[in-house]
Parts: sequence; C-alpha cells; structure tokens
Amino acid sequence: MHNQRGMKTLGFTICIALVAAACGDDKNMADPRLIAGGGVGDGSIAGRVNVYTIDGDTDDPVGSAEIFIGEPGDESLEATTDSSGLVTVDDDLLDGPTTITVVANGYITSTWFGADGANVTIPLEAKDEPTNLPQATIGGTIDGWEDLPAPDTGHFYVGIVSYSQTDDLGDPVNNLEQPSGNNGLPANACVLAEFLTECDFEVNSRTGNVAIFATIIDIDTKGTEADTDDTNEIIGFAYKLDVTIEDGVDQSGVILEQIEIGAMTDVSLVVPRLPSGLDDVGAVMALDTADNGILMIGFFGDPQQDVISVPKLSGDFSGDTYRAIAFAGNEDDEPDDESTPSSTILLRGISDLTADIDLGDWLELPTDVALSSGEYSFTPVDGAALHTASIVNTIGDTKWDIVLLDGRTAFTLPGLDPDPVPSTFDLAVSALEGSLDVTDFAIDDVIDSIDRTSRNRKRVSQ
Repeated sequence: MHNQRGMKTLGFTICIALVAAACGDDKNMADPRLIAGGGVGDGSIAGRVNVYTIDGDTDDPVGSAEIFIGEPGDESLEATTDSSGLVTVDDDLLDGPTTITVVANGYITSTWFGADGANVTIPLEAKDEPTNLPQATIGGTIDGWEDLPAPDTGHFYVGIVSYSQTDDLGDPVNNLEQPSGNNGLPANACVLAEFLTECDFEVNSRTGNVAIFATIIDIDTKGTEADTDDTNEIIGFAYKLDVTIEDGVDQSGVILEQIEIGAMTDVSLVVPRLPSGLDDVGAVMALDTADNGILMIGFFGDPQQDVISVPKLSGDFSGDTYRAIAFAGNEDDEPDDESTPSSTILLRGISDLTADIDLGDWLELPTDVALSSGEYSFTPVDGAALHTASIVNTIGDTKWDIVLLDGRTAFTLPGLDPDPVPSTFDLAVSALEGSLDVTDFAIDDVIDSIDRTSRNRKRVSQ
C-alpha cells in the first residue's frame, strides 16, 4: 500500500476550482464518537471519517493501529490511531461507502467492506487466547444432597455445578477452565451412587453478579460399564442468586438451595431436521435472568429427545424468560474451531413453557465458497442480513476477519507487508439473519437481534 499524497493534492486543487457548496460545505464533520462494541453511524461519509479501533473482548482502545482506507487495488489513504484508538482522516475524495482495513500488533487483521458512517468503530480480536481472565474459585455444597431418594439399581445422580454466563455467548469468561477433581469426577460435580455420596464442589466463576447453580441429572447406565448406551434425565435444580465474585477472591461455604419438585416443568422443544451437509445436532434451554446473567440449564443431546425438565418461571424466577439455542454441525469437527460448518438458531423471550417450543428452520449455509485468481467468492444465503468471512490457517488460527457491509459476494484483499494470508487455508463464510441497518448500527445492539446464523468453509490455496 502507498500513501495517497497525489490524491490529497488533487482533492485540494479540485476544491479551489469548484464552488464551496461542492466541497467543504457538504462535508460531514461529525465529532468523533466511539461506538461501544463496534459499529457505524452519524451519517454517510463525506470528506471525513473518524475511525476507532478497540479490543473486541475488553473494548479497550487499540493505539498505533495502521488504518488503510480505499478499495483493494487502488491507492489508499493511510493513518495510525492515537492512544485513544482514534484516527480522523480528512480527504475530499472520501464520499460514501469505503473499505477500511486495520492492522495492529497482537491482533487479527480486519477489513470492513462498504463502511459508510462518519464514525466507524472496528473491534479487533486478539491473535492469542486471553490469559488471566478475571475469575475466582467458589466452593460449596447442595443443601439436602444426602437426603435425596436412593437412585434405582443401575442409576446414579450427578449434580453439575456451573455459573451464569454473560449475554456475549462467545465471551471467553463463559468458558473458564474448571479445577480437576477426585474419584474420576470433575470438581464442579456432586454424585450420589450406591457406593459413593459426595457433594463438596468447586467451580471457577467469572466475576460480577452471578448465579451459582446445579442441574441434577439421573443417569441410567443400562447395567453396562460402557457409557455409550447411557441415558440421562434432569430431575432437579439448585441455585444461589446474587453471588458477588471479585477477581482472585475465592469463596467457600456457598450453599445451593434445591427447588421443590413441583417447581420444575417439562419443556418440549421441536428441533428441525438437520440441514444438508451436517450430521450432529444439540440444543439447550437457558434461563435469561434480569440481574444474574444466563443460566445454561437443560441440554438436548439426543436428536430423539424432545422433552426436558427445567425450573418454572415462578418464585425467584418470576418475570424472567427462557431462550432456546439449537446448533447443528459435524460430529467429527473440532468444537473450538470457529471455521467449522454449522447452523445455529437462537429463540429469545420464551415465557410460555406449556406449549411446544418450535425453533422453526435452520438457516442454510453459504455455498460455492471459492478462491480464484486472487478473488474470494461465495453464493449468499437468501434472507441473511449480513455476511462475514474469515481466513483460518490449517491449525485453526484466524488470520483475517472480513465484514461485507455492502452486500458484495466477491472481493479481493489489500496487499499487506507482511501478508497474513498463509499459502493454504480455510475460507470460512458466515451468514447472519436479523435486523441490521448497515449505515447505522452498534454491534452490541445487533447481537440482540440475531436469531439465526450459519457458516461454511472451503480449503483453498493461493
């Protein structure tokens, strides 16, 4: 890429030659505004654009990021963000949608095609998984665990203890590594079996105001040592709300209260048939609380399973709602590989637990994902509000994130030195369905409107 000194001079000359109304008077001189979580806003680009770069996990500013503005293949405007993550670029040839590429040390390169806002905030994902996530270890027990009725022959009870998640389901703090346990059990589990009764759990939790809770499961071993034929049924639930967690401040003696059997209800979930090309399906019911985050309670792990038991929306949960999350993928794919083909459905605001919960249809996957002569292309998904793409190396590391705000289905990437694109990689293309105005949005708000997503990939070489 090259600095566009020639274009700047040309723009200045044109402004002198033309009447003021054609130049400075029509500029959009919006004050810089950081859009929380990332986004676009404050009117179309006209002569100026304010670009903020932030950490996609923490929202902290990313200073010294290199910004390249312009369509790949053309000369570009170049600038560098200051310590607040901001750079303001003035140029009379900035007019309407443009392409913005961001390169920052320690972060995945990002390109937004068709950005058209006087203020643009681009969140960057760190190249390495975050370490030292804020957390603490919480120890305790489930009240009345030893008093539960003895399991039937060949059965045993397990209480899986967890913590409530944030609304950003991809947030690393929602997937904290848990402490190791004893007797072949994880530390965040209680067990009641013929020869073992134990309920002294430890769970690593995120910080903030959280709920610590346990889903109590009856596991039927079918009288065999192998677990491949085991079945399970949720028979109870225990919880403690409003636990304040501070980073590094461990707690003990937390007691989870079991709810009455009558406070549980069976929920029927209608999961659609698998989309073409995918062979594995799962679903979860999550309790969406106002002040304690999201409690991932009931898991549908068997395509033939359509009923689970969850807490009623009464008592401490009055006024709360459930969300149902269904996901389809391929059984042999690595679950942590964000380029794997998949389709996801998210249904929020469920308050009627007496009727079947119909998830509708899966969002079809993008198709014809390809790279030819330096051009990336795909066939879009009908009805999708937005498509994104990513370049993922053969060991699963994302090297480039791409957002296609202008609806294009074919694109080239700007030449960078060094070039982050490996010789062989997966081109992953995602589709998102929801409400989105590409000229005026905040990612934090858009996430709440997304109800279906899908992703496909193709192994390609340069």
